[in-house]
Amino acid sequence: MGKLIWLASYPKSGNTWLRAFLHNLLRNPKEPFDINQLARFALMDSEAQWYRQLDTGAPASWTKEQVAAMRPRAQEIMTKQYPDLVFVKTHNALLEDRGTSTITMEHTAAAIYMLRNPLDVAISFADHLGISIDLAIASMANNIETDNAAEFVYEYRGSWSKHVHSWTQQPHPALHIVHYEDALADPVKVFGGVAKFLGVEPPPAR
Repeated sequence: MGKLIWLASYPKSGNTWLRAFLHNLLRNPKEPFDINQLARFALMDSEAQWYRQLDTGAPASWTKEQVAAMRPRAQEIMTKQYPDLVFVKTHNALLEDRGTSTITMEHTAAAIYMLRNPLDVAISFADHLGISIDLAIASMANNIETDNAAEFVYEYRGSWSKHVHSWTQQPHPALHIVHYEDALADPVKVFGGVAKFLGVEPPPAR
């Protein structure tokens, strides 16, 4: 049974960029991998499929209390998908939710956290949701949690500030923080640091 490596971020902070890099680095495909197929490489913790193995009901009908209670066992199921390490995308804050932590440390090996300037997050978030920038800013300032849906369980995000603080407040050898702006300025250095954190030492050309 493997362990989970969390690819964590507040939405619109570079998680897709990180996953695309890791897939192309570690899988080394002949052609750049389709960005819309990244779920084949990194699992998504909000996908209802992990919870359906514990409750055959309709995900949209589950209460959030039920989902929170199932979360540790759902994450254990994720560890069984591969024999070693499993990359998992999450937008959840690293907090206790309804009596259960959003991230089960027992099943966790490490985490990479993408951190982006909130001024830029607000613009990207507004465009993604089709709302005004002012409304996006207000949303980021509030404790946000999504709803259960047909194929996804809810995400407990908190505010932007709470999300960032929850993941970065305690430095840890198993936590690697990537600043989006640094990655833009010097991608070879920053993503090389990600590879080194994972114990990968590719040739410079890779």
